[in-house]
Amino acid sequence: MKPLILIVCIFFAASSFVQGQVYNVEYAKAPPERKKRPSILGDEPGKTEELRRFFNENLNLNLVADTNLKKGRIEIICTIYASGKPKYDMDNNVQIYESDRTTRLVTYDHKTKIGREFLRVLNLIPQWNPAEYFKDGSWQKIKLTFLVHIKIPYKPDNPDGIIFFFTMDWGGG
Repeated sequence: MKPLILIVCIFFAASSFVQGQVYNVEYAKAPPERKKRPSILGDEPGKTEELRRFFNENLNLNLVADTNLKKGRIEIICTIYASGKPKYDMDNNVQIYESDRTTRLVTYDHKTKIGREFLRVLNLIPQWNPAEYFKDGSWQKIKLTFLVHIKIPYKPDNPDGIIFFFTMDWGGG
């Protein structure tokens, strides 16, 4: 009897894992008009003007925009759940190079004051508008993981200073 129960449990666990994988692939392959990217309150879906304004108003610009800082980048992995609740991570193993592919840039991670400052400001955002996907005649809220790439020293008036890569993980809850 115990082996039968174990087999049934394994079957259901494997089945739900496979369904989750199909779910992610389904969202990733959807055309852009069937997706809405996440945004903070005040921004249209997928737009970042309000987020950039929020950064500029809340960052300690004396710290992050100091022109004496070594040229570098911050990489923040953002996960916005279907509820709109955010989670932020920084990978300190990322190696970033200039466009010439030979000059390595400084990577500011969670161990640096600059990395912690960007995380502090992101954590001031209590709620996001989650990503959405159009399926079966209605918009469904979904989880989305994406990358935020920030140039250091930060320049508040440079729209290319913060780049959002929304090509990561669509789907799930």
